[in-house]
Amino acid sequence: MPETALIDWHQLDTVREECGEAIADIFREFVAEYPDHHARFAQALAAQDPRLASKAAHQLKGSSANFGMIALVAAMQEIESEADRGQLPSPARLEEVKDLFNDSVRLIQQDRPDLA
Repeated sequence: MPETALIDWHQLDTVREECGEAIADIFREFVAEYPDHHARFAQALAAQDPRLASKAAHQLKGSSANFGMIALVAAMQEIESEADRGQLPSPARLEEVKDLFNDSVRLIQQDRPDLA
């Protein structure tokens, strides 16, 4: 996926301006909490609970949107919509999401080193 399709830099910079220096801590906390989001998806799969998958996708979608992670937001919207129709994401899809998250974080940290 082209790097320009991963991040909405204007959105990220708007949030950076609004939050000031606190943005670095907020972003690091978001990154540190990703394993918890991923674990919620695993729990949803184990329990065969689309409602839980929808909730997990919705939460990650909102947090990702704050940082301009538009590709991740789109993926979470898709998973949330599918889960609302009773379909669970596959383990392979969740690995793709994890890769998308990691690629987005890497790109942000490379381009905005103060967030690393």
